[in-house]
Amino acid sequence: MGLIERFRRNAPEERDLDDPGNIRRALWLEQFDVHFQPIVDVESGSLAGVEALVRWEHPDVGVIPAHRFVPIAERAGLLLPLDVDTLRTASEFRRDLSVDADQLRVTLNLAASELMRPELVDTLEKILDQTGLPTDHLEVELAEEALQADPDVIAATVRRIHQAGISISIDDFGSNEDLLKLLQKLPVDRVKIDLSSVPVQLSADPTDEEIAELARARETAEAAIERAVVSAQSWGVGVGAKRVESIEHLQLLRAMDITRAQGFVLGRPVSQAEFGQHDADALEETA
Repeated sequence: MGLIERFRRNAPEERDLDDPGNIRRALWLEQFDVHFQPIVDVESGSLAGVEALVRWEHPDVGVIPAHRFVPIAERAGLLLPLDVDTLRTASEFRRDLSVDADQLRVTLNLAASELMRPELVDTLEKILDQTGLPTDHLEVELAEEALQADPDVIAATVRRIHQAGISISIDDFGSNEDLLKLLQKLPVDRVKIDLSSVPVQLSADPTDEEIAELARARETAEAAIERAVVSAQSWGVGVGAKRVESIEHLQLLRAMDITRAQGFVLGRPVSQAEFGQHDADALEETA
């Protein structure tokens, strides 16, 4: 029995997904795929970018989202091959889009452990060169919390990435106000604000107390978002939003002059083939 056949016969159950050995097996069997979520211009509705999101296409469990396995892969030192494959697929996808839009970038998420690797920038440039994607068509997205691992080392890496012509964005901006001074020293092009803290749903027949509680929660969340937006705008960087999942969220974006957004109400992450089918019209609008 060959190695691949043994791997297939020993496929993990869902309860075993925390085992790094199963991630190694999945890498060997090429079970990871890249899905793409549209980033939309809120005013025009046209496509403004795409975010590459890795998924585990498990033959028994089904599609497994990144948050379920990426932390395990990172702790086991398996994130680099996963990121390399994701970047290569994302670069080829962006390169092959039928309509060229210079400002339309593909976004790749990088974890703190990847930013600590001295060879990271060389790896990024090598893959972009191999796939023929210009560096200014790639945007690297970093979570605020990733900057805390080793601020000096990571800041130096971020500057090298930016010097290579790759855009830098910060995810979950505003979640840690203590990091603002550090962020302002970095060559950041864009920040992304999470709208999941803004409640939008009530029961079918809410009580007065539930309505009042929702109003208080929304007021608190919107005040925090507004502080983050004002901070970013005063800093002179672009502002985007994620987890936009309702008409109320879209109204909030317009009120706060946030022009780029992504979320289920605008488009779910889909496979490359599905993206091409659903977003052909949006691509034409960017021409």
